[in-house]
Amino acid sequence: MSKQTDPSRALDGLSEDYLDACRLGLRAKSKELAARLIEAMPSLDKKILWTQKYLPDLFKIRSHLIDFQIYNAIVFPALLQGNRIWP
Repeated sequence: MSKQTDPSRALDGLSEDYLDACRLGLRAKSKELAARLIEAMPSLDKKILWTQKYLPDLFKIRSHLIDFQIYNAIVFPALLQGNRIWP
């Protein structure tokens, strides 16, 4: 019997793996995980939730630098929603 995983839990795991790769300075791995993370987040609502949850940690880890792929595909569209993100 195959075990089904909760999509939000899988997304959280992928996000944590990405942050760990960034923390360790593994550029190739973080780039690969960024691409997988972007693919796993087609909806704007998921992008907004991800930005709210992980952007502060990403700033701490990477000295206020954000990977262009992540910024372009996830963070920027979420920030365009303005007041929906930062209550």
